[in-house]
Amino acid sequence: MYVITTIVAYLVAVVGIGLWTKRREAVGDFLIAGRSAGVLLTTASLTAVAGALVIAANAEFSFQYGASALWGSLGDGAALAVLGLVAGRIRSLAEKHKFLTLTDYLFLRFGDQAGYLGFGLTFAGFLCILAAQFIVGGRLFAALTPIEYPVAVLVMGVFTLMYVMLGGFKAVIRTDLLQCAVMLLVFVLLVPLNIDFASLELELDLGSASPLQSISMFVCAFVSLFIGADIWQRIYSARSAGVAKTSLLLAGLAWVVLGIPLTLLGIMAREVPGATAESALFIGLFELLPSELAGVAAVAVLAALMSTIDTEVFLLASMITKDLLARRREMSEDEMASVMRRAMVGVAIPAMLMAILWPSVLGVLYLLFSLQTPLFPVIAMSLVRAVSHRIAFASMLVGALSIAPAFLLADDVTAPLVVLLVSAIVAVPDLFRRADRTVDV
Repeated sequence: MYVITTIVAYLVAVVGIGLWTKRREAVGDFLIAGRSAGVLLTTASLTAVAGALVIAANAEFSFQYGASALWGSLGDGAALAVLGLVAGRIRSLAEKHKFLTLTDYLFLRFGDQAGYLGFGLTFAGFLCILAAQFIVGGRLFAALTPIEYPVAVLVMGVFTLMYVMLGGFKAVIRTDLLQCAVMLLVFVLLVPLNIDFASLELELDLGSASPLQSISMFVCAFVSLFIGADIWQRIYSARSAGVAKTSLLLAGLAWVVLGIPLTLLGIMAREVPGATAESALFIGLFELLPSELAGVAAVAVLAALMSTIDTEVFLLASMITKDLLARRREMSEDEMASVMRRAMVGVAIPAMLMAILWPSVLGVLYLLFSLQTPLFPVIAMSLVRAVSHRIAFASMLVGALSIAPAFLLADDVTAPLVVLLVSAIVAVPDLFRRADRTVDV
């Protein structure tokens, strides 16, 4: 009863934030938080977007590969730090061209063909992220309450839709502040303080996985965050380029710090008889921590879940509204906000169905990495110089077509690295082409 009461209190709190935000917001606040978020809100939101997929996947990776899972956290931190160096350029373009999504950038830089292909890859990838949050949430509720897995997925979807449809993106980043605080409290403070490390045989060798697997974990984590559409939306919503840069650097540090206790949880779960990679997170939290912390730990996972569910619901609805519908006809901000509310329901339903029918966190994660990597070479190149529209489209297309063969020829961990290399082989020669125009800033 204690755990259920704590979870219900948390759900009521986030819906309350949505109601409060709804009473105070303008339409621009709903769409992109008025582009006025400060360092605290932006940093918290960038940290909270790590979500349950990253938390659960980190525990599963460390259960399988030991401390080598930290290479993923280091890749996350490095991506946010490097992105901070170019945040001013991205923020300037977002302000000038009224960007709401990453796809807005793709259309501007690479034209319609690459823009629509990038839209498809990004949309599919973030639908995977959304489904993964529901998978972890279903496992959480099944582990702690009598609620069945499919019902738990529906409960999370309904509560998230309630506050996001009420408050829009401003509600997303405001609830992220609460969610970030809970996550850091539990995983960075309470977990290390309440585990008897001396009684466990910890394996802290960063080379516990093969060199190729470690490289792949670092590169995949770097790529997925560097071109993460949810990360870019927070750059757009920042009050200024300076705020975006500072927030990215602070969040990068937070992602690395957060990865350490998560890796330890996965490693320590190995000591529990009958434990599996899929159960590593919950065994680490609910069997290795004192029982009185079960409610707080459950809320920490729930906070991670909902901080990403709300982000992805909003992001996917933004893409449908801005990147598809608004490109075909003029829409006022009021009309866009109305359409986005309906689109939120439209994207949440298939994600919940996917979670119920394919409950594999790591399977979804590998697919996500592979869907995103074809975008990385051309986006990274475009931040320093103009890229040929033809080359950009070809690089994305060849990378997308290589996904299935990559999984046939390589293991799941290294397959996304193969996709990245194929895309880069097509894109990199464009660096030696004589540029006919400079990057628009």
